[in-house]
Amino acid sequence: MRTVVTFLLALTPGLALADDCETVKAALDRLAAAPAIHQTVTMGDDAPMQLVALGDTMYIDQGTGAWMKVPLQPGMRAQMMAQALPDASALSDCRQGGTEEIAGMATTIYEYMPPSFGGETPEAQKLWIGDADGLPYRMTSVADGKPMAMTVVYEGVVAPMP
Repeated sequence: MRTVVTFLLALTPGLALADDCETVKAALDRLAAAPAIHQTVTMGDDAPMQLVALGDTMYIDQGTGAWMKVPLQPGMRAQMMAQALPDASALSDCRQGGTEEIAGMATTIYEYMPPSFGGETPEAQKLWIGDADGLPYRMTSVADGKPMAMTVVYEGVVAPMP
């Protein structure tokens, strides 16, 4: 599954700095370590895909409405993130791109280029990071020629099946 903060300074929007890549990397690491998440991913007109992670168990609905339970080894989510994004230097062109409120939470938008996977040319991504907690709440990009949007919820997450 492909789709799968610390603010030191008030930076000028649009200015690319290494610290912005560190902020994006830290937010994605927090996502991988969060005890409970519910991600919803939409790609173009396709049915939304969902992923629920509770500790070391993931539940996946690939847009069919049928959930699949996938137990993981302890710490596997963080290991998968570390493999996909070993450090902030794997990101490029990181910069702040404004602010926006999501469900009453102040977020800062970061624009960046992710690393290439499997020789594919990456598309620019935007990541909305919570100012108070450093967690990602939204991501947008283009995948397989289709607009992709991901939202993440951390509160009230429950297993969709036993």
